[in-house]
Amino acid sequence: MRLAKLLKAIVLVIGLAMALSFLGGPAAAAKSSGTRVWIIADGPICDLFPEECPAIAMAENGDTLTVQGSGTLTPSPKSADGGGTFIHKNPDGEVLAQGTWTVTGLISFKSYGTTDLGGGVIGEGGLALVNVHGVSTTGLEFDGVLRIDCLLGKPPAGADEGFRLAIQTFDLNFNKEEHGATLLLPSD
Repeated sequence: MRLAKLLKAIVLVIGLAMALSFLGGPAAAAKSSGTRVWIIADGPICDLFPEECPAIAMAENGDTLTVQGSGTLTPSPKSADGGGTFIHKNPDGEVLAQGTWTVTGLISFKSYGTTDLGGGVIGEGGLALVNVHGVSTTGLEFDGVLRIDCLLGKPPAGADEGFRLAIQTFDLNFNKEEHGATLLLPSD
């Protein structure tokens, strides 16, 4: 099971404390209104768990979307920022589009609780929904809703680690997490 393997390897996250020094020191238990750093198969996750990168979601038609990114979110007042890269492929593996995406706002955040990852690093599980705007290398633009789901803490039954993206502009829904890890870190 991918999650079990990831949680066993989480002991290595002690090195994450140094990799995330930009947070200004070890995090305490998450405040419901506090800022969190979110990461989708990027940076320290890929450094510590390269087999979890990149993150991939699949649409019903078999198309896949590969995503990497990071940023911050604050539940109260609602705000989010960050972004990353994407590659959209058809079922045969042909690249249909690639480019960048930017978070434009926070829709909602539900915490699953925190987990002590060791070395003074506190991870938090949760479900975040953010609005995103994407631009392909050909200039094609889209808007969508990105779902970030991290299974630390006490996630509900049926939750899946990873991301999903519903592209509203083209009515395309990458609604099945295929691969990749996410992480939320309380930063204040």
